[in-house]
Amino acid sequence: MKNIGKRIFLFFLICLLPQLTFIPKNASADDVKTVVMYIGNPIMEIDGVRAEIDPGRQTVPIISEGRTLIPIRSLTEALGGTAEWNDKEQKVTIELSDTVIVLWIGKANATVNGKETVLDVSPVIMSERTMLPLRFIAENLGYKVEWEEQTGEITITKEQAPKPSASDTKRDWVVWKNELQGKLPKGIEHKTYYSELVNTEVGYSILLPPDYSLTSKSYPVIYWLHGIGGKETQSPRIFGKLSDYMEDKKVTEAVVVFVNGVNRSFYSDSFDGQVAVESTLIKELIPHIDSTYRTIKSREGRAIEGFSMGGYGALKLAFRYPDLFSSVQTYGGAFIDEQTFITRHADIYSDVFGGNKEYFDNNYLYNIVRQNAEKVRDRLSIGIACGGGDITLGNNNKMHALLNELKLAHKFEILDDLTHSAGLYYEKLGDSVFNIHFQSLNN
Repeated sequence: MKNIGKRIFLFFLICLLPQLTFIPKNASADDVKTVVMYIGNPIMEIDGVRAEIDPGRQTVPIISEGRTLIPIRSLTEALGGTAEWNDKEQKVTIELSDTVIVLWIGKANATVNGKETVLDVSPVIMSERTMLPLRFIAENLGYKVEWEEQTGEITITKEQAPKPSASDTKRDWVVWKNELQGKLPKGIEHKTYYSELVNTEVGYSILLPPDYSLTSKSYPVIYWLHGIGGKETQSPRIFGKLSDYMEDKKVTEAVVVFVNGVNRSFYSDSFDGQVAVESTLIKELIPHIDSTYRTIKSREGRAIEGFSMGGYGALKLAFRYPDLFSSVQTYGGAFIDEQTFITRHADIYSDVFGGNKEYFDNNYLYNIVRQNAEKVRDRLSIGIACGGGDITLGNNNKMHALLNELKLAHKFEILDDLTHSAGLYYEKLGDSVFNIHFQSLNN
């Protein structure tokens, strides 16, 4: 699980009304090491002990406009600290151990132990709730925050996160082979291939059809791309029933490859070429799969699909390489526009695209869709789905409008009130998973 980056802000939520205290009064910063919360779940875990976030009220962490909102008073008390609200001054004071943080509504300045500092985003009140930048607070309290987009898991640990530095060029977000923790679902294995492009072993997970060892036939392949913070060892866990669906003939048998998108690459090569995510996938992983397993080695037998950042990557690669894929499906696609990359995702704009506008333009999804519209016309089956409560719905509507403008046939669906969680999408899909692909794949 990787840190999303210095420009991605999670937010604390402070209830202005008193809350019941459920944390032991003798809790201290030294006592608590880890707090885990989940989007949409009213329960948090404090060093493995389950407790209600907001006793009796079923308050849950939510995502709103790209920000994660969580109840700060319960969390602060869990860590052994306090959070106080001054209505007259519109001021929040957080105290833990020997650290005092003061913030004001609508102001981009704060103080830490009396020393003034500038925030990237000002605290605001929404629906009688005060929202504060979590990463700023956590780091100054001696904690770090990690976020897994696939599961909606937020982990706050007692370990000082390194202070971001403009001169820091360390790429601690780049992990080419993630270690497997626990067992993968039935029929799925973690493997590696050696990449000449990045000079190391690269991980992937793979599902082989239940009858693979019993036949000599070749199978279609579906490449699945994870979102920001995902891993090739993590994303298969939302497909726990897939092998059974295939065995029961509810889902057409296929090889499914779970790609390592290296945390937040947006499935592009880095500007300096050192993090060649796109190139190793296209030039090395696909040939490796075709030479190692019995696959249909043509575009008619190959599909690509992704969630969130993986949706961005899947659509980009399907349009850029029309001779490789016959179908593409995205769920909650993070079809981020250029301005959002430059502002809210400035770390990715810098780390991946080198802050170079020409290089970014060459890898920008909307540009690639426009440039290659004629190359995919009547050749690529396109599916775009997004939950009615998903934070990416606006950008999915924007992509839908672009495809309509280009008169490219596609299936666009809004799935109930689903929020931005891969697990929720695939739970709803059930045995209808991959349907768009099997309508075009050559079996």
